[in-house]
Amino acid sequence: MATPLSVAGIREITEKRKTDDPKRYKIVEIFYTIQGEGDHAGEAAIFVRFSHCNLACEWCDTAYDTGLWMTKEEVVNAVDHTWCKDYKIDGLPIIVMTGGEPSLQVDEALVSALQTAGYPLTMETNGILWKPIMSAFTTITVSPKTKNGWWTERYPDRARFTSIKVVYDLANPHFHEILARARIAPHRKLYIQPLENQADKSTNVDLVIEFIKTNPTWKLSLQTHKILGVR
Repeated sequence: MATPLSVAGIREITEKRKTDDPKRYKIVEIFYTIQGEGDHAGEAAIFVRFSHCNLACEWCDTAYDTGLWMTKEEVVNAVDHTWCKDYKIDGLPIIVMTGGEPSLQVDEALVSALQTAGYPLTMETNGILWKPIMSAFTTITVSPKTKNGWWTERYPDRARFTSIKVVYDLANPHFHEILARARIAPHRKLYIQPLENQADKSTNVDLVIEFIKTNPTWKLSLQTHKILGVR
């Protein structure tokens, strides 16, 4: 398996960048693992983690102000390198665009480049910013942190996302309204995920289980990669 590409690894690939390069995307890291959550849990996945976010959630696991600026060609090359494309046997892994907040940077040029290379595209987003090119994704998982966003609207081009994943956070003043809006939003699945205490790594999973028992349209979302100790 290829070595995951951190900023240092990406820099080695991109060190010959020309000064007249086209648009660049700020990437924190690119690495090959399995998807640990949601509809694609257990599937081989290449994570493309974008820098920057329009929120600042205290439980976020990304240093979203770091990263390296890359062109679309450099992103595809880094993805291929991470995957060891020359050794593929059966198909390609999914791409998981995450962050930070990937919708801030993703555009038609990057999506087209990755699709041309053959990769199925998925995204994890907070659901605030919508771009038409997002309709091209196979799966979009919305993890709302605020009560507003495109995920609450019933527009045909915005209904292709597969699921809504809500973190069970009673300290969030919008939590109950997020739940209410998620129940009526266009979707196929509703996931509820325990909140992890960053200090001791404990979770409120007991509260989540009781919530599901009284709200059976919701499904438990666990971060299985953390449980298994997988990157």
